[in-house]
Amino acid sequence: KDGKLYWASEIITPLRNANGEITHYLAIQQDITEQKRDKEALFESEQRFRQIADMAGDWLWEQDQDGRYTYSSSAVEDVLGMTPEEILGKSYLDLFAKESANDAALKTAPHPIPLGRALHRVVNHYRHKNGGDVFTESTGAPIFDEAGRLVKWRGVDHNITSRKTFEDALRVRNRAIESVPIGIAVWDAQAPRVPNIYVNPALSRITGFTREELLGHSLHLLRGPETDPAALEEIRNAIVHRTSCQVVVKFYRKDGVSFWDELSISPVANEAGRITHFVSVHADISDRRRVEENRHELEIAKQIQLSLLPNAPLRTPHMEIAGICVPATHVGGAYFDYFENSGVIDIVIADVSGHSVGAALIMTEVRSTLRADTRKATN
Repeated sequence: KDGKLYWASEIITPLRNANGEITHYLAIQQDITEQKRDKEALFESEQRFRQIADMAGDWLWEQDQDGRYTYSSSAVEDVLGMTPEEILGKSYLDLFAKESANDAALKTAPHPIPLGRALHRVVNHYRHKNGGDVFTESTGAPIFDEAGRLVKWRGVDHNITSRKTFEDALRVRNRAIESVPIGIAVWDAQAPRVPNIYVNPALSRITGFTREELLGHSLHLLRGPETDPAALEEIRNAIVHRTSCQVVVKFYRKDGVSFWDELSISPVANEAGRITHFVSVHADISDRRRVEENRHELEIAKQIQLSLLPNAPLRTPHMEIAGICVPATHVGGAYFDYFENSGVIDIVIADVSGHSVGAALIMTEVRSTLRADTRKATN
């Protein structure tokens, strides 16, 4: 009456008289404008969703109750390298990589599709048409008819191959960091006092502090009475100026025992070039340091002993001294002996650095030789 259009559903039934002739028609009309609008709105919503999903690179699909594809968006070509026509009629199982965890799990455990359960971010391992690996996150829901029977599946797959590859590489790297024998820590460069936000197990073993005790604290936790202030100042300057540094510093374990830490610090920048973290590498070089200190002390002792050796045979009135200087690097030990012959006493003195087995054997041999030669000369 007002000129507005509306949608109607009509059922027309012919009416017959006693002779079977059609005399009238019975028309039943139902206004379905709202239903039509709802259907159009749903269609537009689905189209809009599919367009957004296509632009986002997500793969939309529909499957029958057996998991065979009845619809696929064009995004499947970007994800798996196959056209929608190539996968229609195929089961999702046909697209899985044969060595994938999905394939093995389906043989031993129930899967949401056969059970009619909703999918939520299930990670699937597919095989790309070119043979490469593809990982997706699948989210889907079952569609039931009025009788409650499962008629189809509708869902979307999001390509996470790059993320999965990165996560796998990160997992391997973290496992390597966790297993190395040197201590590694990550410091928060933007927080006051630059605290630890990560420490590996080796750093706990080196310092004696648990991971929980180290987290949230800085290197100040390891300082002690003999920690060199100059080394700490060098570390502080590196933090302030956002630079690298390498120092050898004496720190203290939780039990109070000192150790020598060969410490390397490197800044880490974000994409904008701003330093956000530091990575510190700690190597306990206490054993090496002790060896170096012992070697240094031995070298000093050697120089002192060498300085005491005469440069030439000594000459004293009424006494003859014959001697030979052998470098301390060749022999070591001490030897004193004397020989009496016809009222004359011969004294032999040998003194060189060290008291090793080799030096003792040499001195024993010298003594035996001298005594044998003396007896021979006397006879």
